[in-house]
Amino acid sequence: MSTPGNIGKKKDKEMTHCKICGVPLPSPHDPARSPFCSERCRMNDLSKWFGENYRIASNPVPPSQGDDDTEL
Repeated sequence: MSTPGNIGKKKDKEMTHCKICGVPLPSPHDPARSPFCSERCRMNDLSKWFGENYRIASNPVPPSQGDDDTEL
């Protein structure tokens, strides 16, 4: 149960951390860099996207039976 003094306060385990290095972000943190602690971590994340290191998990698509590319 929350009390009026606790409204809007984050618990320690809900503290925001940098998505690259894990450093706790100061509160309030700079929204221009969020969710990263620095420009270096932001650029590191961007290079991972460009290098195709991130993937979205999905179920493999089964091959179609009787589906040929010979349609006329």
